[in-house]
Amino acid sequence: MAGTRLFPLWSILRHTGRTSGTVYATPVVALSNADGFVIPLPFGDATQWARNLFAAGGGTIRFAGREHPIGQPQVLERDEAGRYLPGPIRFLCDRLGLRQFVLVQRLDA
Repeated sequence: MAGTRLFPLWSILRHTGRTSGTVYATPVVALSNADGFVIPLPFGDATQWARNLFAAGGGTIRFAGREHPIGQPQVLERDEAGRYLPGPIRFLCDRLGLRQFVLVQRLDA
């Protein structure tokens, strides 16, 4: 159900393995903004999907029923990411202790 219009907060991130070249599909929480998406990093930037995304320079994300090519990934700390998050989501992220996020740009915009 992730990536469908029924669950707009959950998306499918497709990324290519750094060494295997295998394409993976990972469910993630993604928040849309004017230029791209913000994806929380609950386990830090050492997660495999984040490392793969950075190594490849991008991938695709299925968000609300549409596939979007994404690129230019960058890690944002909580304070920096706050400007991309709506107030209630920012509050929730603070309460959950989320400190890092990945900001990616839509390449189809």
